[in-house]
Amino acid sequence: MPERLNGTVSKTVVGLRPPRVRIPVSPPYFAGVLLLAQYITHYFIERAIRVTGITRIVLVRHGQTLWNLEQRLQGHKDSPLTRVGKNQALEVRRALAGVDFVAAYVSPLPRAVQTVQLIAGDKNIPVYKVDGLKEIRLGPWEGKIREETRLSHPTEYCNFWTMPERFRLQGAETYLALQNRVVRELESIFVSEQGKTVLVVSHWIAIKVALAYYSSLGINQLTTLTDPGNGSFIELIRNGQGAVRVGSRDVGRG
Repeated sequence: MPERLNGTVSKTVVGLRPPRVRIPVSPPYFAGVLLLAQYITHYFIERAIRVTGITRIVLVRHGQTLWNLEQRLQGHKDSPLTRVGKNQALEVRRALAGVDFVAAYVSPLPRAVQTVQLIAGDKNIPVYKVDGLKEIRLGPWEGKIREETRLSHPTEYCNFWTMPERFRLQGAETYLALQNRVVRELESIFVSEQGKTVLVVSHWIAIKVALAYYSSLGINQLTTLTDPGNGSFIELIRNGQGAVRVGSRDVGRG
């Protein structure tokens, strides 16, 4: 269950039902015509809702952290936002000032939570912390600088950076396991927030594998995608038929 930062929210989904119509018993011909007209109208109303039910997820990478500067791998560990990172979050806030978000979903890691708080500012929207949006788990590499991991695990290091589909490390997630986790969470958001616009704050590789999925690219093609920079954001737009379009509007790359 997603954890809301402040308070609780209950939602009721109300389905569209055809209105009650008093059908005369006779003659049966006219009763049948009225019933048919009623259900034809109901069908086209539902179809119009599906066609126009656009759902938008604005997917943001957290601001720069101390370990980003030091080139340390973070994974499920954490380090604080730098002054630059805080400014990147505020830049996203200014860029999205006109967007009417109904809710925000965020990785529970502190660097992501701090970023979403800076972006949301004084907007009165519910914020949910969800584990599915965490960064890739890197086990023994977390907190280590890249050169340390290259020396300790040369094969795994090479696969991690150049052949992600082959990456295996004891205690770490695979790229595919990460993708399955993140996409499952995003799909859940698309369903629960259908027809609305929501803010999602996550992490470097978590966002990248999601973009690969929605761009119909395999894990072996992940290196063809540009890394999302700190404080960058990308829109995922789902239409009423369920198709997702990726629209890039990056800011604050770095």
